[in-house]
Amino acid sequence: MPRASTLDVLMQLVAEEIGCDDGDVSPQTRLVDLGADSLDLLELGMAIEEVFGLELSDDDLRALGRKPVSEMAKEIDVVRSGRGGERPVGRG
Repeated sequence: MPRASTLDVLMQLVAEEIGCDDGDVSPQTRLVDLGADSLDLLELGMAIEEVFGLELSDDDLRALGRKPVSEMAKEIDVVRSGRGGERPVGRG
């Protein structure tokens, strides 16, 4: 069975942590568009750290709400592959 892509996993995490239907989250969705508040961002950040093995700063968490899910997934892939050095996920 093929491994789920970072984007697929992240879209599922967003739906679970924000408390919306899976169909409400697309690659172009920004968390602010879903009405995410600071607690939602914190919970999503903790889930991202756990699932993807990343460490996010407070600034990274604040930046998450403004980015499309697809951009967050690309940045996660860059950081995890080592090509991006220590570039945090939330900053762009």
